[in-house]
Amino acid sequence: MNLSFFTHSDGRCSLLLAMFVCIFLLSTEVEPSDDLKHYQIQVDGLDRSYHLHYPPNFQNRAKGSTALFLFLHGGGKSSGEDVSKRIGLNALADKNGFIAVYPDGVGSQWNDGRNGHLRKGEDISRVDDVHFFSVLLDHLQKIPQVNADQTFVSGASNGGMMTLRLGCELSERFTAISAIIANLPKNILPECRPRAALPVLIMNGTEDPLVPWKGGMMKFLGNEGGEVTSTAENVAFWVASNRCALTPKHRKLDNKSVRDRSTVETFDYDQCAGKSRVLLYQINHGGHHIPGIDSPELRFLVGNKNRDIQAMEEIWKFFKEYL
Repeated sequence: MNLSFFTHSDGRCSLLLAMFVCIFLLSTEVEPSDDLKHYQIQVDGLDRSYHLHYPPNFQNRAKGSTALFLFLHGGGKSSGEDVSKRIGLNALADKNGFIAVYPDGVGSQWNDGRNGHLRKGEDISRVDDVHFFSVLLDHLQKIPQVNADQTFVSGASNGGMMTLRLGCELSERFTAISAIIANLPKNILPECRPRAALPVLIMNGTEDPLVPWKGGMMKFLGNEGGEVTSTAENVAFWVASNRCALTPKHRKLDNKSVRDRSTVETFDYDQCAGKSRVLLYQINHGGHHIPGIDSPELRFLVGNKNRDIQAMEEIWKFFKEYL
């Protein structure tokens, strides 16, 4: 959730409208935790950081037995460590035996190809994040217990758009990808040519005020953040890339939480070349939220948060079909 433009670098609120938001966010800061291992590598002259959560008894696992699940944070004043405490991925890693990986963007942002972000005055267009991930995967996939053929990446908002860019430029390095509250940036669509069929899960809200369901310029409180495709265009691109049949299987999921003012439908394009597949989670009346996670509601600013599903559980269910 990209709310960083509410605050100055020292954390003070800069807009009257955001006073409540700023106070609330500052009062719910995530405490440091020792269940992550912190690492640094140098890429293109920059010190880059990432965090790993290992499953229990990792050192005793057999060679090539362990999957990697990378999750990319959004473009606010966040980090991989922050997001690791909110999304529930560590518990899934412990239960299912994979490594959870949380990289950090430069200045808490990813160069997803839009060449424009909602945070003014911070240009990261020269940061080669695609190269960073290529180097990071080289490091991670050399861990003896890791199976390089079971490497998954997901992300939300700016992290979701970076995930889609990785699907365009490093498709052969990933087993499947998932993008939440994110669409393909228009800037990279003409050059997006995946070199391998790639299973893709997309999870978007129909009333997202930051990443518009129908595409166009990203806007928030007068700030523009670059143009994105519509969700329909995004899905159509991956359906064409994976050579899928155009008629999906449609499901309406149980409306478990009436108070969240949203429902979920899925559109599953599962008749594709090879083992690839495209799955859309349409969050009806959903806003700019990761469904089901522990995060501030902020309905008046970023819309409804769906509680019918837990996003990480749904994404891992999709990913593990490719183990």
